[in-house]
Amino acid sequence: MGERDVSLEPHVANVVEDYIRGPNRHDVTDEYGRKPLITTQYGRPSLTTIQNWIYRITRPCEMGEACPHDEDPTTCEAAGNDGASKCPSSLSPHPVRTGSITALRDAGTPRQVVSDRGDVSEKILEKHYDKASKRQRMRRRRDHIPEEL
Repeated sequence: MGERDVSLEPHVANVVEDYIRGPNRHDVTDEYGRKPLITTQYGRPSLTTIQNWIYRITRPCEMGEACPHDEDPTTCEAAGNDGASKCPSSLSPHPVRTGSITALRDAGTPRQVVSDRGDVSEKILEKHYDKASKRQRMRRRRDHIPEEL
């Protein structure tokens, strides 16, 4: 994974600062002497741990919504933490990343800036991450092409 400085809006920075000072973050150091932002009691979470967290929090029942699959959360095998990935509505981290990249591009963020922020080449960004439709891409181009040539 890449490492880079990322600019945050003040309200997001406040949330991060609250998390750092709060009781849920463990004061741990990794094998390179770094203090990771996201932690577990054992140190830096593994990629599998992060993936499982995303599966859990993207289930509708976890967010207090009704199950769109007509399951009873008290008996559903996907309602427990170990079965979160079995929920048809749960997402892996990749769609979260893809959605973020697409949202940045739709907001007019230049491809190079999104590429740097996401630590992904511009070619791979366009091919695999940016899920904009052909019409959305047309609208983006329109903003940068003069009306009269």
